[in-house]
Amino acid sequence: MAQVCYRLALTGVCAQVAARSTLPHGFGGVRVSRDQRIRREHWLNRAAVSVREAVAEDIPVLLDMWTDLRHHAVRRNTRASSDQLLAEVAHRFVEAIVDPSCRLVVAVAGDVVLGMALFTVVSSSTLLDVPTVHASHIYVVDGHRGRGVGKSLIAAAAVFAGERGVDQVMVSVAPGLREANRFYARLGFAPTVVRRVAPLSVLRRQLAADEPTGPGVPGVLRRELRLRRSALVGGTRVSETAGRASREGH
Repeated sequence: MAQVCYRLALTGVCAQVAARSTLPHGFGGVRVSRDQRIRREHWLNRAAVSVREAVAEDIPVLLDMWTDLRHHAVRRNTRASSDQLLAEVAHRFVEAIVDPSCRLVVAVAGDVVLGMALFTVVSSSTLLDVPTVHASHIYVVDGHRGRGVGKSLIAAAAVFAGERGVDQVMVSVAPGLREANRFYARLGFAPTVVRRVAPLSVLRRQLAADEPTGPGVPGVLRRELRLRRSALVGGTRVSETAGRASREGH
């Protein structure tokens, strides 16, 4: 499974979306204490759609959206989520709600939850300390897509980035989700990298299949390849096993 990462500088379309949004009076000042359980609503320019911070009472519907998001993201028949898994995800949602370093939001129309997203500040590169807001777990309830809910969630991500002084927003989306990719492209997101994921068992099998074998390969080389594979599986340093193979060859 692969994921395409998109990045958008806030000087582009996303900042314009946020600038056009109608926010409550006093928004953008000192962050309201979560302990007081006061939640601001981020009123946006789409009629009847608002984005607010999630609260504990939202967790049941958040779990429903997460389950559907998981099913579509994996794009294959998945086992039903176990009670243990759902309890763990619910705990993660609680942590996100109370963690001041991130923001878990829901898009609503009246009292009906139409979507969710999670915003965190991450580094866009392991070797470069460039802060980026990662908008993840973006989900819009089926039947409400194409009505501005997703755009409202991205606008909320732009607001969050502006509060944190971060200049770009990043999203991750499966390459097979064509409508989602078109949506982000229209907002100015450009692809940066493609992340490919392989199960360790599959990776080991493919690496072993690609090794040269047969009568035309010298015995010492075959022995060294076996030792390298053992080092990969067992965690032994390759340099040590290669040295041992060299001593055995003399």
